[in-house]
Amino acid sequence: MSWETKLSTKSPQNESLSVDRSPKHPLGNAKLEGLCTSRGEIPPAEQWNPIEEALYTSNQFSLSANEASGIRFAAIRHSLEYHYEHNAFYRRFCETSGIKPGDINGPEDYHKLPLVPEHIFKGCPGPDQFVSWLASITSDEIKWPEPESLKASYDEQISTMRRDHKILVRSTSGSSGIPSFLPRDATTGRRSAHWKIIAYAAMHPGILSVNDLLSVTLWPLDFSWADLIVPPDRVYALLDKKLGLDTVIRAMTRQEPQGIFDRLLGRKEKTEGAAAMMEGLVSQLSELLRTGAHGIVWSPPFLIYTLALYVKENNLTLEFGPHWLIELGGGWKLLHERPLSETELRTLVGQALDVPPGNIHDIYGSTECLGLCGLSCEGGYKHVPHAVLQPMVLNDQMEPLSEGIWGRFAFLNPLIRSYPGFIVTGDRVRMFQSCPACERTGPVLDSEVSRMPDAEDRGCANIVREIISEKISN
Repeated sequence: MSWETKLSTKSPQNESLSVDRSPKHPLGNAKLEGLCTSRGEIPPAEQWNPIEEALYTSNQFSLSANEASGIRFAAIRHSLEYHYEHNAFYRRFCETSGIKPGDINGPEDYHKLPLVPEHIFKGCPGPDQFVSWLASITSDEIKWPEPESLKASYDEQISTMRRDHKILVRSTSGSSGIPSFLPRDATTGRRSAHWKIIAYAAMHPGILSVNDLLSVTLWPLDFSWADLIVPPDRVYALLDKKLGLDTVIRAMTRQEPQGIFDRLLGRKEKTEGAAAMMEGLVSQLSELLRTGAHGIVWSPPFLIYTLALYVKENNLTLEFGPHWLIELGGGWKLLHERPLSETELRTLVGQALDVPPGNIHDIYGSTECLGLCGLSCEGGYKHVPHAVLQPMVLNDQMEPLSEGIWGRFAFLNPLIRSYPGFIVTGDRVRMFQSCPACERTGPVLDSEVSRMPDAEDRGCANIVREIISEKISN
């Protein structure tokens, strides 16, 4: 049976995962529950707060707008109350803006919430102030080590905090080369993993009925979802090189004629870098395809693009067919080539790798939003998991825009406990309240997402900087 049959969206009521809140299967599906519990125990249903209720709503792309709005508002209000009480930085930000949790009485009040500019997370002064800076933006429930106890590079401090203090700090350079740092406590980490698993399964419920499903990443596991969707013995990481933060930053910022492969992997000559890597990937993928299994390939856009070109230009055969999905994510859009639209990229990859273009999707996300803002459907529209996430599109005055108008993307994510998940980004998007291409419910973003011309200069940035500086200096 092909993915096209299994993943049809013409009858969402028949496909959606049933929501059985019995103690045996709180998600209504034993396989889905097993995937989640492998990444952290699901709290007992009787202990769920409104945030957990929103998170564990597994049929979110079949919810009506009213159902999703009620679930989502309760979660956002609960999250706001938590951050107002436990995050001194955000409480001060709210007080400066004249807002208290009691002022947010319904979705019509979302525009009142103070939004944290995403580039604030790029504001660490340097490794010597790393711990103090992280503590300045996070919940008081995170027990940070003494700042004087960690004196090393970012990578070394991140490793020590994870190993010795059970604190995860995610980092990303994006395409700017300036690192962002996002701390995650255990609760935020568990919610993040469960949210991705539940949202992806709701988007593509057919994966739950495939027993031999393979999950293949063309990039290190740190940069993909590959190890979330299947058990560990069915995960294949075809590039096992460890990429430290310094390496990624250098690759994003060096103005040299080298391709990104050479910058990331340290190759001196392109023929020894990209070509050799492509040859190895083709060989490994061919071996996996010969098993006849169904699978998912996870890749950043530039890498699947380079693989497709290599296969096409060398007249090679690499036939994925309708039993495979290809998921793109992680940004880094073709840094060494002219930009391609998402439609052009899907067409090229579909032709070169013999996979239906409708099986090629893009995951739009950001580290600030736990790596998920939207999952694209067969038509390329990015579906927002609307039981949890409140998306907004804002104009230059930070006011909400009407449907279909291009503007700045912002979101309210109640799952984040380590820092306030009420954030305005530098991404340029437009939103529709229903999908023009499929029958899944909820808002969608246009397939093309780009950066605003003034991406780093919106929101109450100066106020936020002053608050954080005060906390670091105290």
